[in-house]
Amino acid sequence: LLKVLFAAYGESRAFFVSQGINVLYCVYGGILVYPRLLPARVGDQLSALMGLEPITREMQSSHQHRFIVMGALDCLGTFLTAMGAVYVPGQFQTLLNQSLIPATLLASALFLRERYSARQVCSALLVGAG
Repeated sequence: LLKVLFAAYGESRAFFVSQGINVLYCVYGGILVYPRLLPARVGDQLSALMGLEPITREMQSSHQHRFIVMGALDCLGTFLTAMGAVYVPGQFQTLLNQSLIPATLLASALFLRERYSARQVCSALLVGAG
């Protein structure tokens, strides 16, 4: 679907395609989060129906700057994907998307000295092989 969307609008409108995708992220995320914030314990009941923990006041009052940075980086990644998608065949886009998790795992191990269990490494390799 993304390949069709990117190919239909081309590189000149890649920014607007990526912004449209980011708006969809906000809509889908809002559908899951905002009803859970309803007062009078309605939000807690909705959270329980979804099998999730309620959103507490402490969660709401915590600093959100890390999420803003992650969102900005995700937006940049989507934009760069939109720019390159016009020139990359659809099957290679799938391979590139699937290589993201193993590449992130490797980069965090190298640069952040993060350690992963054998199960986590096997799962990342399974995603990459899929």
